[in-house]
Amino acid sequence: MRVVLLHSGTRRKVSAMAIGKDIPIYQDELFPHIDKRLIQRMNIHIEFLSNRQFPVENKSICEQLKGYDNLYELKPKPIRLFFFMMGNDAVITHGFIKKKRTTDISEIDRAVSLRDRCIKEKE
Repeated sequence: MRVVLLHSGTRRKVSAMAIGKDIPIYQDELFPHIDKRLIQRMNIHIEFLSNRQFPVENKSICEQLKGYDNLYELKPKPIRLFFFMMGNDAVITHGFIKKKRTTDISEIDRAVSLRDRCIKEKE
């Protein structure tokens, strides 16, 4: 598993977990199913995360998942991008298109698994 840099801001770097040819997992899974407007919205949220104080106070943009240590979601509606903090930097695990009011537990489990795998490989 690789981590590729997406944006280096004034406060932190935002990276994403990648497979294969350094393509972030969230891009590989989401881009074939969304339009340019949503891609722009995701990029704006990623840039926001890299340039703002953390934790972000605006819960409509970003918040910690309740009951999970070091697991957050970035919310460029209707997309959700899960990420965790590694030191001062953010690492996006993956993303999905949210279709229900509640987040599917299998998506959270996947984020936890990817986070744990990344942290273990960095040790």
